Amino acid sequence: MASQQRIRNRFTFLLLAAGMLLVGSACEDVIEVDVPEEPPRLLVEGLIRVDTTETFLPIEIKVSETAPFFGEVRPVTDVEEIVIIIEVFDEDGIVTGTGTSVLGPSDSGEGVYEPVVIPGDVDERIGMGIIE
Repeated sequence: MASQQRIRNRFTFLLLAAGMLLVGSACEDVIEVDVPEEPPRLLVEGLIRVDTTETFLPIEIKVSETAPFFGEVRPVTDVEEIVIIIEVFDEDGIVTGTGTSVLGPSDSGEGVYEPVVIPGDVDERIGMGIIE
């Protein structure tokens, strides 16, 4: 009885050792993939959150260029202005009001554009009243 137990333990030990040897000696192949390079494309990301408790719509547009697969996205900082055209429709789909908002570069300088505000002169923010 004890010899059978000993044989079973040795067999289990050998089986576990063989399994560990197989797991520890897994193969790895390095695969080189040629990723075609294309010319950069303009990427425009916009975020407009409607919060009825705020006086103005917070608008932020980010402009960048696409990059190669392993590259980094590059911000576009040489856009002079971005114009947003606003149209308000009634329930029948008829335009009842229009407006525009001009966006200029933000202070971050990272390709982010926000409504132009010059105190006492220009305010291009979109008021919540236009969408209510």
